[in-house]
Amino acid sequence: MTRLAFQTEVQGIPGRSDVFRIVVQGIISYHEAPEFREIILREVTRSPGMFLIIDLGKVARIDTAGLAVLIEGLLAGRQRNLQVLLCQPSPSVLRLFRMANLRDVLEASCATPGEIEQRMMS
Repeated sequence: MTRLAFQTEVQGIPGRSDVFRIVVQGIISYHEAPEFREIILREVTRSPGMFLIIDLGKVARIDTAGLAVLIEGLLAGRQRNLQVLLCQPSPSVLRLFRMANLRDVLEASCATPGEIEQRMMS
C-alpha cells in the first residue's frame, strides 16, 4: 500500500497583500501533525494580512490529530484578529468535521474559492 505524501505550499495571492494561502495535500495523521502544526502556527504568527486560507481540497484523509491542528490554527488566528478559512475540504475531511460535531470548523469552511471571495468582501 502506497502512502500519499504529505505536502504543503505557502502562497501569496496576486494583488492581495492581505491574503495568504497554505495548500495542503496527502494524508494528515498523527505522523504528519507535528509538521502540519508548525507550518500552520508559523503562518498564523507571521501573516501580515487579514486572511489565511488553508486549502484542503487535495487532502485524501485526516485524523483527529490533524483536526486538532486545524482547530488550534483557527483559535490562534482569532487571537491575532486573523480570519482563518478552510477552503474546499474534501468529502473525507468534511465527514470528520461532521462526526466530531465541530460547528466552528464547519463555519470556517468554504466549498469554493468564490465563497472565500465573498467572505473576504464582507
